[in-house]
Amino acid sequence: MSKVYWIAAYRAVYEQGLQERTIVIEFDSLEQAIATHDGSAYQAALKALGDGADRDIRIIEAS
Repeated sequence: MSKVYWIAAYRAVYEQGLQERTIVIEFDSLEQAIATHDGSAYQAALKALGDGADRDIRIIEAS
C-alpha cells in the first residue's frame, strides 16, 4: 500500500518557493488523508482558528 503525505511548506525553500512553515503528516491512504481534512474535528479547528494564518494544504500520493 502506498503512503500519502499532507504537506505545508517551511524552512529550506529552493527555486521560487516562499520561506514558510512546513508540516508533513503521513497517512496510510489517500482516502484517509481526505477524510481527515474533511472531517468534523479538522473543520471545527479551522473554524476556531479563524483567519489567523494563510493555509495552503497539498495532499499527495507517494509510491
